[in-house]
Amino acid sequence: MSTAPALARSVRVDDPDQRVTLGGIDWWQYEAFLAIRGDRAGVRVTYLEGEFEIMSPSQSHEMLAKRIARLLDFLDCETQTEAVRTMRATLRN
Repeated sequence: MSTAPALARSVRVDDPDQRVTLGGIDWWQYEAFLAIRGDRAGVRVTYLEGEFEIMSPSQSHEMLAKRIARLLDFLDCETQTEAVRTMRATLRN
């Protein structure tokens, strides 16, 4: 039995984002990848229950993210609140 991660097919539904998903990844392997990669913009990585995804967001994805951020900024101004937003975060138990 192989312990190498299985390469899964990406699900594309008219989404121009580029995605690669690896299954059977341990948390320590994910953290090792993050340590090697460093904190750089561009490619995004996620991990959930052994599934590791590498994603290169499309231009339309980035434009939508900026629009949502502007909407949230507007809501902050209108409600006189200060929200702290981060684009990326690693949550650990």
